[in-house]
Order: sequence, then C-alpha cells, then structure tokens
Amino acid sequence: ANRQPPTVNRQPPTTNRHPPTTTSRRNKFGVEGATVLISAIAVGTMLVPVLTSSFAWVFGAFLVVEACVGCWFACSGTMRSMYIPEAQQASIMNVYRVPLNILVVIGTKMEELAPANVVFCTIASWFGVCCLLQIALTLGPKGKTKAS
Repeated sequence: ANRQPPTVNRQPPTTNRHPPTTTSRRNKFGVEGATVLISAIAVGTMLVPVLTSSFAWVFGAFLVVEACVGCWFACSGTMRSMYIPEAQQASIMNVYRVPLNILVVIGTKMEELAPANVVFCTIASWFGVCCLLQIALTLGPKGKTKAS
C-alpha cells in the first residue's frame, strides 16, 4: 500500500498583514505624540523640587528632565524634516534660536532674583506651554506644504 501524505492547503506568507489604508496604533501616536508625552513628563518633573526638598527625589527629577531634553532633540530632528522644507531649514531654525536663548538667559537670571520655587514653577510653565503647542501641532495638518 502506497500511502500519500495528506495535502495541506498552505498559503504563501504575506509580508504585509495590514492593508495600506490601515494604520497601526503605533503610527497614530507618532513622533508628535511622543513629544507631547515628553513635555508633559518634563512639566511634572520640574515641579518635584517645588513639592519636596528630598535630595534623592530632586536628583531623580533632574535626571528625568535631562532624559526628556535628550529625547526631545531626537524627536525635533524628525519633526523638522517633516514640517520644514529642506531648503529653508537653516534659516527658519536660526530664527527660533533667539527666543530659546532669551528663555535660557531669563531662567539663569531668575535664579539670582527669585526663590527656587518660583524659578522651578516658571520653568515648569514653559514646559507646559511647550506641551500645549505640541498638542496643537499634533492636532493640526500633517507634513510639508508645497509653496505656491
């Protein structure tokens, strides 16, 4: 008796499980959503020195803020390529360095002129404004527009 193995109907493996019109949950979050989360975490961690004087908590909060800043710069590079035309990136980014440096100078001078709680609340509020602006960017139109 010559037995043949049963035939199995095998379909070739597909490389793309989702059709092109379906976006995964990860893609909906995106880099804009990550920056909203990063700036919200920065707000919370900048309030830690206002709420406690424990060295361990304050030191941990500052480490988290530094991590947030590092993550922010990585995300901002991605968003810069998404929203700013390459030919104008240098000019546009240089314009925004001036207000950033003004905020750094104000924050540094505040340390001499105001109590620490006021300084940290002010910086937390700046991170809060950043978070709100990032939410607006996330909800707004996506990608580069063509110049007319």
